[in-house]
Amino acid sequence: RCLSTYGHLEARRRVARRMAPNVATEVVKSANSIAALRAIESARGEEALFIDPWAEALSGRIGVGATGTSAVASGATSSSSIASGGKGRGDKGRIAIRTKFFDDAVVEALRRAHEAEPSREKHVVFLGAGFDTRAWRLRAPSDACKALTTVFEVDVESVLREKREKMGDPPLSLCRGRAEAYADIERDDWLAKLERVGFTSGDAHVIWVFEGLLYYLAPRVVRRVIATAAKVSTPGGSTLIASVVNRASVRRAKSAPWRTKFRRAFKLEPTPAKAQWKSWCDAPESYFRPWRTQTAAQLGDPNCSFGRWSGDAPPARASPRARDPIPRTYYVIAHL
Repeated sequence: RCLSTYGHLEARRRVARRMAPNVATEVVKSANSIAALRAIESARGEEALFIDPWAEALSGRIGVGATGTSAVASGATSSSSIASGGKGRGDKGRIAIRTKFFDDAVVEALRRAHEAEPSREKHVVFLGAGFDTRAWRLRAPSDACKALTTVFEVDVESVLREKREKMGDPPLSLCRGRAEAYADIERDDWLAKLERVGFTSGDAHVIWVFEGLLYYLAPRVVRRVIATAAKVSTPGGSTLIASVVNRASVRRAKSAPWRTKFRRAFKLEPTPAKAQWKSWCDAPESYFRPWRTQTAAQLGDPNCSFGRWSGDAPPARASPRARDPIPRTYYVIAHL
């Protein structure tokens, strides 16, 4: 009987291992997909909200296929082919707008930090960096600011290694130096790993960039990340820039017919990244305390559209405390 029970448990473990997603693979796929959408926007030429010269190479076949850009997925990998692929199914300009919003916010945060204390070091930390290319494609507000700025990228090693292999070593334009810290943000002591590669806690104005990250973390981890960022940042010139979703967004993202959930569990069809969301923010005005929220923009707002949003304008919230049935994404800028 003991042997039978042991065999049953082993069988269950084998099924669980088969059903569990390969986290490293899924992270790379997500980074590929975001890069593919940046490549589509970059291919617009003069109409593009930004130009990312490395996005096409970083996207890969997996990412481009996920965006619905069939021309590239079938092997046509030129920028003109990407442009002919359209906006990508269901995106409505979301990633292009998010990228532009964060681009502008990072540069403005650096300008603010440099004006506050021109001689103080500036750190820009991309937590969950993925295939971010801002260290190479954004320009610092001034040469003096660039000379005092270091970019830190935190992510799993497989993602940062793949980015390095595909990009090579182009010149930096946002900062004087860049460092990588390999960490699983939910499991590792990411701050200790940051400090090992040169991050100086409490000595610099820090721009924290949490783009497309927080809703994949458990609520307790999000609280710890926000508090840690505040603890090690110098007040007066530090900024937090983040994207968050509300409870209604998470509920919608996880909803699916039971047959679909069954097929996803046994890898008979892919699981959307949204289905892995774990946390939400219904009140961005208070969610990031002790940071002071300055901006909580939504897609379609005047400061969060850039002429690219093709979805509906967001309806007004009843009140910050009321239960909100409308799915919302907020792009937040907060200061310390």
